[in-house]
Amino acid sequence: MTTNHHGYLCKSGEQSLGPFELFLVGWKLILSETIWFLKSRGRIWESKQLKKRLKVENIRLAELVQKKAEENKYSLDLMDPEVELALGQIDLLKEEIIYLENEFRTKRNIFVENRKQKYLK
Repeated sequence: MTTNHHGYLCKSGEQSLGPFELFLVGWKLILSETIWFLKSRGRIWESKQLKKRLKVENIRLAELVQKKAEENKYSLDLMDPEVELALGQIDLLKEEIIYLENEFRTKRNIFVENRKQKYLK
């Protein structure tokens, strides 16, 4: 155990923060977290919009399947261009939602790691 330049005990090679430094780091973290919160609202809104659109596409697909089944005496051709298009659209929306959510988590992890490096050297 050694003392740092503030006179606080710390393990060898580690740096301990004094009360003033802790206060500043706390405010910096609060400010950076507030900025992250505001920036993240756009991503969350975008994801919610895609999920709403996915629900609409699922309803559209259900209506299309019912219509096609009635037209063809309750047999359904999944290779029908309209059905295929609806299924493709649903798959695309699902992939986009997953991509956005993974990207958001990755950016959050990077943000937290960078903040650790910057404020808690």
